[in-house]
Amino acid sequence: MHWKLVPICTAIVAAFVASAHSQDNTGAPGLRDAGSHSVILMRHRDAPGDGEPASFRLADCSTQRNLSDKGREQASALGAVLRERGIRVTKVVSSQWCRARETAELMKIGKVEHEPAFDNLSFNKAQAKELTERARAVIAAWQGPGVLVVVTHDSNLKALAGADAARIGMVLADAAEGGVRFRPLALSAGH
Repeated sequence: MHWKLVPICTAIVAAFVASAHSQDNTGAPGLRDAGSHSVILMRHRDAPGDGEPASFRLADCSTQRNLSDKGREQASALGAVLRERGIRVTKVVSSQWCRARETAELMKIGKVEHEPAFDNLSFNKAQAKELTERARAVIAAWQGPGVLVVVTHDSNLKALAGADAARIGMVLADAAEGGVRFRPLALSAGH
């Protein structure tokens, strides 16, 4: 099985990245070329702060670090771009953390399912290896039809694809010899 790398255009980059970065347009293919077995992994949108409050309870969003208004706008805009580009998303999974789930829901690209493999690794350090292996298996098993979108955390992206992917906040996955290849979006300095 060969997955095509999910190409990303400048409009997608603007929606995906919560900073003043922009993609180099030179040779940037359009998202319309996404393959039928593609996987897009992304960090939840803007949620100010780091870690979890002392009162954190997973079942209570009011005790968590949540999306800002900016993060909600980013999630909605991202979903609009995916729909405008005709990307056929057939499955959406997220971490059970409220900021990840809300990002996935606000994109309005499909019913959101919880997938424990993508729960916050920073919080689940004792299970990090097991969760990362399971995440790789979920990604490798995706056969479509359509695109799988995964909304997770920067710690998960870092474990799967490295520090650059976590910094950028989005990973493209495709099949490679011996497993799955993760590719961070290449961005240039902001404007």
